[in-house]
This record gives sequence, structure tokens and C-alpha cells, in this order.
Amino acid sequence: RQLLEDKTVICWGWNPNGELGNGTSGTPSPVGVKVLKKDGEPLSHVIAIFSERGDHTCALTEENEIYCWGNNKRGQLGNAEMGIGGYSSFAIKVDTLDLSGKVVLDMGVGGGGRDPLFAAPVTYEGDHTCAVLLTNRNQLRAEVYCWGSNISGGLGNGSYQDSYLPQKVKLEKVYSSLRK
Repeated sequence: RQLLEDKTVICWGWNPNGELGNGTSGTPSPVGVKVLKKDGEPLSHVIAIFSERGDHTCALTEENEIYCWGNNKRGQLGNAEMGIGGYSSFAIKVDTLDLSGKVVLDMGVGGGGRDPLFAAPVTYEGDHTCAVLLTNRNQLRAEVYCWGSNISGGLGNGSYQDSYLPQKVKLEKVYSSLRK
């Protein structure tokens, strides 16, 4: 995956479950292809991309919107229409997370113990997605939401149930590395 100067994204490699995000599945690509939205337009205004293991990828746009594509076997794409199961070969908007009045600070996709802002890893297992949201700029308050696989309780919501709906991680306090 690569973020280009024109703020679009290209992907290459395997594609059994729409991992390229170009509207195809089953056929890999040895060269980068543009990631497309469902309307056939390139996903644009992207400021960051997040992917581990390449099973699914998410992108954050300048408009503070999150789009994901690829495998959705555990609801990791966070889309109400998709629910849990299947895949999306197009970038689809994460429409289940209310971002009004919040700013996406960082994300973790897949697994591998990503540690963007905290002393403890934000993600632990594969097939789920997490977002760190700034909820109060004046007090530098943040919240963490996760969705997708919850086999080992990795969504942090006190259960083991998979969910395509973002689950607020139950934390005592969330400290941002921006706090001085």
C-alpha cells in the first residue's frame, strides 16, 4: 500500500478478498492499482493509511472520514450495510462510528501490538480495527473504539462477541503523548 502525492492510494499484491480496493477480487496485481470507492471514483484526500498483514486496509481522509476495504469476515470494515462477513473490493466508509466533534488521532488495523499513543498496545489480535479519537481538545481527552474480531477480548469491551459496530474500549484513563 502506498499513499501518493495526489492523496490517493495504490495497492498491489494478493487479492483473494478485495485487498487491492480496485473493485476486483481473486486476481493479484504485481503493480500498484488505484483504490476506488463504490461509485468508481478514486479514494481521495487521504492523509494516512493503516494495514497489517494486508488482509484489510483503512484510510483516513482530510475530512476526518475513515474508509476500509478487503476482508470483513469478523466485521473489521465497520460498515452497517456489510455487517459481519464477506469482503469489500471497494473502499467503503466506516459509517458506524460517530466522528462528530471528534478528531481521529491514530488507528491500528489487524494485529501486532501497535502502540501509537499509549504505554500499552492498542491492538492485540488480527481481524479488527481500532481508532483513537480526540474528544476534547482543551483537556486533551481521547477515547479508543475497536470493531471486528473479539476472539480474545481484543475489542476491550468486556465480552468476546465480534462486532461491526465500534465498541468503546473500557479504560480507566487515556493519556495522550501530546500531554505535557
